[in-house]
Amino acid sequence: MPSPAIDDILELLEGMPPGRRLEALTAGYIQMHRDEAGTDPVSAQVKARKWITAEIPLGASRYFHHEGRWFEIGDQYLEGVRSEVDALLTAPAGCPLPAWTTDLATEEEYNLEAAKRGYICLDRRLIKTAQHPHGFEAADLLAEDGTLIHVKRAASSAPLSHLFAQGRISADALRYDAEARAEFARRVRERHPGHPVGDGFTPRKVVYAISFKSGKALTTQNLFTFAQVSLLQAARALRAQGIDVSVIGIHCSAAASQRSAPPMSVRAYSRPFS
Repeated sequence: MPSPAIDDILELLEGMPPGRRLEALTAGYIQMHRDEAGTDPVSAQVKARKWITAEIPLGASRYFHHEGRWFEIGDQYLEGVRSEVDALLTAPAGCPLPAWTTDLATEEEYNLEAAKRGYICLDRRLIKTAQHPHGFEAADLLAEDGTLIHVKRAASSAPLSHLFAQGRISADALRYDAEARAEFARRVRERHPGHPVGDGFTPRKVVYAISFKSGKALTTQNLFTFAQVSLLQAARALRAQGIDVSVIGIHCSAAASQRSAPPMSVRAYSRPFS
C-alpha cells in the first residue's frame, strides 16, 4: 500500500467500543517502509491520530483537525489566505512538467517519466545526516537550473501538508547543513555522473507540483482549505530565506501510445550551479 487512506485506519477501529477509539489512535502509529514486508523503515513512527484530517464549517468559522489538534479559522482570515494562495497558483513557474497520464499509476512512475524530459529524479533517495537520522527527500525532481521540485498526487489535505513541510525541511537542511549539501551533491552525481552540482549548492527556487486524484484543476476552490494555510506558511518561510516559491498543477490526461515531447539531455550543462 503506497500510502494509508482513511478507510484503512477506520478498518482497524471496527468493533472497538466508543470512548476507546481515540485512545487507540493515540497509541497506534503509522510508519513508512521501503519494502512491503515492513523491515526497512524510511520514516519515524507517527501517531495514527496525526494522519487524520477533518474540516467542519460552523457559523462564520471553519474548524480543522490537523496533526492531532483542532484549529479555528474565521472567514475574514480565510479570505486573505485564499487571495495570497491564488496569486501563488497563477504566477508562472517556468518549470514545464509532463501530463500525468493514466498509465502512470504511482508518483515514482510519474517522476521517472519526467526524468525523460531533462529532470533528475531524486524520488525516494533519502539524505541522512546527524541532524536528520531518519532522512529527508531533497526533492522529487531537480531541474537543470537547480530548482527543487516536490511532486504529490493527493486526495486530501494531509499528504499536501506533508509535501509543503518537506519543501521547508529540505531547503533548511541544504542551506544550513554542510553534511546534507555534500550528500545531496553525491546523490545527484550518482544519478548523473559528471553533473556540475557543487558541495556548496543552496536552493534558490522551490516548486510544488500537485495533481489531484480526481483530475480536477488546481485552484483555490479545489485546494483543501487547511492545505492552503499550510502552503502559505511554507511559502512565507521559504521566501524569508530568499528562496523563490511556485506552485503548479499537473495536468491529467489519457495515456498516449507515444510521448510527443522528445527526451532532453540532462548532461548538456554549460556551467555549474551552486
